[in-house]
Amino acid sequence: MLRERGLFDLEDLVVQHVHAEIPSRCPIGRFPFANVTGLMKNIGQQLVNAGAFAGFVRACWHSGRRHNLLTNKCKRLRHATKGTAMEIAMTKIADAAGPDRRSAIDARGQQVDGAIQRRRRRPGIVDADWLVLRELSRAIDTHAARLAKMCRRVIDLGCGEQPYRAYFEQRGIAYRGADLGDGSEIAITPDGRVLAETASADLVTSFQVLEHVRDLDTYLSEAARLLAPGGKLLLSTHGTWLYHPHPEDHRRWTREGLINELQSRGWKVESWQAICGPLAWTTIVRLTGYCYVLRRVPVVGAGLAGMLALVMNLRAALEDGITPPAIRDDNACVYLVQAHFTGE
Repeated sequence: MLRERGLFDLEDLVVQHVHAEIPSRCPIGRFPFANVTGLMKNIGQQLVNAGAFAGFVRACWHSGRRHNLLTNKCKRLRHATKGTAMEIAMTKIADAAGPDRRSAIDARGQQVDGAIQRRRRRPGIVDADWLVLRELSRAIDTHAARLAKMCRRVIDLGCGEQPYRAYFEQRGIAYRGADLGDGSEIAITPDGRVLAETASADLVTSFQVLEHVRDLDTYLSEAARLLAPGGKLLLSTHGTWLYHPHPEDHRRWTREGLINELQSRGWKVESWQAICGPLAWTTIVRLTGYCYVLRRVPVVGAGLAGMLALVMNLRAALEDGITPPAIRDDNACVYLVQAHFTGE
């Protein structure tokens, strides 16, 4: 982003990044629910930090000392706010102001990716999609533990930021990510071919990718080609969710429809899991809309969004707990499927 925009919209970049990220990266998601006083103090401190930092950037920019002063100040603030959204925003700016732009951009990219990985694996309760991400992360971790007994090599198709990589590597499974472009170990060509050897994996994973795939036949046939005999496919995708192009968004599934899509292409579904039933995901969709609006309110918007997310996420968790399994199974937000290829 900095390479495209330069440093001319520096303050806007900081404010945009803080407003977008503080509700999802704020440490209050890890606090006990009963600690209301601590919760409020933390929200207030995050807002103070955000305002102070934006003001500092404005002063720096207009003073003519933006390079050295900005870099040194960002380094000190980064240490004080380590592990928060502020750290990510400051890393962007300090790196861009440094003398070695290429290595700085690479380091900043790794840091941002690390934050995304952590949010996917351990979302905070102030994330609008906390319940969905938490349950999906737990389900993938459980499957990884079981599959580690029979799988030693995994290829993650459409790996993105590789949020679940650690679940496999910590169990001794050799993990390789595959995606479009050159940001992963294995490249996927624009026509969908995966540049890896046939039968080079014992497990192929695909997490929240299938809804974005235009050509399902090529995608699933490449998954089958990559698997060694006896290999498994572990795939998750949306049953119901808002439109979210990355860069495209083509479909949603019922449980029956997803199983049929796989079986009609030679896959035998061994097990499936429904994640987040309709009572919960309707609450989460409303929360997502509320947070989208609140985070655009100056000064207090991020804090209000975080507090609302805390309340509505607890409500969604309660609603999902009382949803009958039969209703959740046929109306889930996400389905996680394990299958093997038969070719029939």
